Formats: sequence, structure tokens, C-alpha cells
Amino acid sequence: MKPGKTSLYLTDRIANLLDAHGPSGTDGERNLGEKLGYIVPGWDRILRAEASTWRESLTRDEWILAQAVTISHAFAMEVGGPVEDDLGSVLLCLEDTNAQDIEDQSLWPAVATLLPKLRSASTAAQLALVWMLLRERKRSGG
Repeated sequence: MKPGKTSLYLTDRIANLLDAHGPSGTDGERNLGEKLGYIVPGWDRILRAEASTWRESLTRDEWILAQAVTISHAFAMEVGGPVEDDLGSVLLCLEDTNAQDIEDQSLWPAVATLLPKLRSASTAAQLALVWMLLRERKRSGG
């Protein structure tokens, strides 16, 4: 994205969310830049903090397993769908995977420890994991 003036059309949902968060302007003032300037860095900090927690809690095998079961999954975060589509998506991918679907069978025992972590993950943690998986895909050229 490029900084500067641009025309932006907001859906009712986004407009209501923006009204609910960030600094409020004077009557009739839109202050979209200030609101986004508050919300986006906050979102980034939350994702990074949750990603740090995942890095500390996931074993090597759990991390590789999460990547393996989501390798062909199109996350809303990358294709522009609603955020709700990503909530629970890693868990669903894992639950939909059979042992024979995993190339490295030594990873399969990690299902037993990864499942409870995914089931108890907060919304922020789930989105951070999706973000981490997408970043890893980009790093590995996928």
C-alpha cells in the first residue's frame, strides 16, 4: 500500500468497527487515518505477542505438523475473506487430516498434543497462528 490520499469505500461493518475503536474526532470529522494509525499498530503488536507465545509453546513437530496440514489451505487472511473463516481453520485442517495424509509419519504423534492447544486457543492466538503459517509459506517460497 502507498501512503497518501485515496478513495476508500467502507462497508457498514467496517465503518461501525472503526467508529467503535481508536480516537474519536470532532462531530463530522472522519479521522480515518488516525483511527487506522491506532488500530493497525495495536493489531500488529497483538499478533506478534501471540506469535511469540506460539513459538514458545509449540514443539518442532507440532509446528511442522501445523504447516503440513494447512499447506494447501487458502486462509482468509491471504485471499481477503472474512476473518471468521480463519477462526478454527487450523484446527479443522488438523481434524480433517488422516495419518496417511502426512508424508513424515514421525510427526503424527504430535496430533495428540497440538489438538488441545488449538482447541483452547483464543481468537488472537488463532489469527496469530494463521499469520505465522502464511509468513512461513512466503519464506519457503510456497
